[in-house]
Amino acid sequence: MHFSETVKHYLGWCPDASALHSAQTVITTPPATINPLQPDGEADGSGRIDRSFSLFFGSIRILFRNRQLFWFSFLTGLVLLFSLMTTIALQFFSGIDPLTGGNLATGSPATLIARGSLVWYTLTFSSQLIAVFCALFLMVGLIMYVSLLLSGRSATIHEGLSNARSHVRSIAGWAVVFTIVGTVQSVLTNLYPENFSLVVISGIIVVFLYLVTLFVIPIFVFEEKSLIGAIKGSLWLFRKTWGEILLCCFFFSLLFYAVAFVSLLPMVIIGFPSGDRVSLGVTVALYEFVLLIAIMIGTTVIGILLIGLYTFAKTGRMPEAFLRVEGMGR
Repeated sequence: MHFSETVKHYLGWCPDASALHSAQTVITTPPATINPLQPDGEADGSGRIDRSFSLFFGSIRILFRNRQLFWFSFLTGLVLLFSLMTTIALQFFSGIDPLTGGNLATGSPATLIARGSLVWYTLTFSSQLIAVFCALFLMVGLIMYVSLLLSGRSATIHEGLSNARSHVRSIAGWAVVFTIVGTVQSVLTNLYPENFSLVVISGIIVVFLYLVTLFVIPIFVFEEKSLIGAIKGSLWLFRKTWGEILLCCFFFSLLFYAVAFVSLLPMVIIGFPSGDRVSLGVTVALYEFVLLIAIMIGTTVIGILLIGLYTFAKTGRMPEAFLRVEGMGR
């Protein structure tokens, strides 16, 4: 009951709640008395936990009160499907059966593109670059759209995506950098799949680089700095908010694994005991579909969360839209 009340407190959930149309401006000038190392005068321990709860649940609340944001989730899903299909196709043409296991193998395909060849590297980099660029473009459009909503202005999805076009050059530059890192990690994973330590270490490095450069996109949007300036600014903001970032990652992990566990139950209860390949295949497909939906929605929540983190890091104060406001929930 205590956990339930805590969740309701931060979500401010109400079945009849209307969409959030107004709040304080996202980026405001902080008072001169604020100490950036101890925002709002709170201690690092309990203060960071409280702020992380506010950011996490506030982002979810904003999403469900502005349901047009789910269009960004849908578009992100298309990008994820493109990335998945190109990866499967590249594996197939490289002589790897991507459906091995689960009794869905299609046989031994012929090797048309040798792994490690110039063509293989080029296709790997190109496909990832397209997917990363589209994902970053959608993220910029999402941030611009939400920032308009939180500043009290009306906005449309088309307006958010149209405004993102002014940052195409910056998005492309960051996409190239991120794709190079991702391609190196993908190459190591595909060429040395048996080297578990190498795969894990390379994955950890990629995740770390992602976390420390988390604010590059908001800096592009709100400050219009160069790529180098955005990376430097992101490192500085990460140092100020690393605790909140890690706690939010922890909350996301808990929620995702909870959804994954609940979604797994039908497969365990229905699919496996039946012994029928069709039933098992259907339950596996539904399970993967649910996980895909969770990832799609999660990326939208992360985009909203970035606005809250960036605002807090720059001003030392939590945006009002991420806090529970009296009268917004019952």
